[in-house]
Amino acid sequence: MINLTLVALLLAACGAPAGTPVSASPTTTSTPTSAATPTLQPQAEVVLAWHEAWNRQDIDAFMALVADDAVLDRGPYGVITGTEKIRATVMLEMKENLKAKVSRFEVEGDQVTYYYEVFVGGRRVDQGFGVAIVKNGKIKSDLPAK
Repeated sequence: MINLTLVALLLAACGAPAGTPVSASPTTTSTPTSAATPTLQPQAEVVLAWHEAWNRQDIDAFMALVADDAVLDRGPYGVITGTEKIRATVMLEMKENLKAKVSRFEVEGDQVTYYYEVFVGGRRVDQGFGVAIVKNGKIKSDLPAK
């Protein structure tokens, strides 16, 4: 049970006017509310669009976001450099029908740290943090966080 005196004291300490009604039960509304989608910084938008292209298995859209001199860690395929090798490796991955979910973006300059989950048939098979470097709207590198 909630101690109403303690709640009233906390409200007063936070600047709530005296006499503010305090309810011990949560309030509900008949209209569902939705949180506003946060606006991502441009570098995080690139990382998100890149993963969305991968999920759609759109190799051209995926590669359009990869810098010519990119270095990517592709998990079991290792660290890949060069657009031809990256394209070939990603096409193999796409045949595996993997899907990725990315979230929790933190941007510092060109560096984007993000949380990822990888799924096969709806089952999570991998998760972790990645660190991408985005320059001029393209992925320059994408490596696991250490």
